[in-house]
Amino acid sequence: MGSVKRAELLDDIVAARPEAGELIYIERRGEDYRWTRTNPGDTVDMPETGGFPDAWMYYSGRWPIDEPEKLPAFTAPPHTGVRVEACQSCKTYVKSVDLTVDARRVPEIDELVALSLDLWAVEQGYERLEPGLAGL
Repeated sequence: MGSVKRAELLDDIVAARPEAGELIYIERRGEDYRWTRTNPGDTVDMPETGGFPDAWMYYSGRWPIDEPEKLPAFTAPPHTGVRVEACQSCKTYVKSVDLTVDARRVPEIDELVALSLDLWAVEQGYERLEPGLAGL
């Protein structure tokens, strides 16, 4: 997919109607967003220019397209820029690191430092879509 602005992103994905089992990879570079369909275990090709994105995440195709209110995001003050993006329908979540909050972040380190967000999500009955570095 080509790049879109934030206001167009959700409409663009909803119009594509992701299917159960598909993953949607989303990345942000400045004000531009790009998304693509992928499958668990597949790698996503990075554009040849621009280095790493500012932020990126995966969403499951099982998310409730017609009920966006069932897609809450959670964070905690000690972990500014790290979020748990959850789906109340399938009870799964992904954890995202926003590099625009602090570009010096190292996602692998923040993944471990913000382990308390994973523990909280599990306590709330969510299951991580794909295990993180700590195995949760």
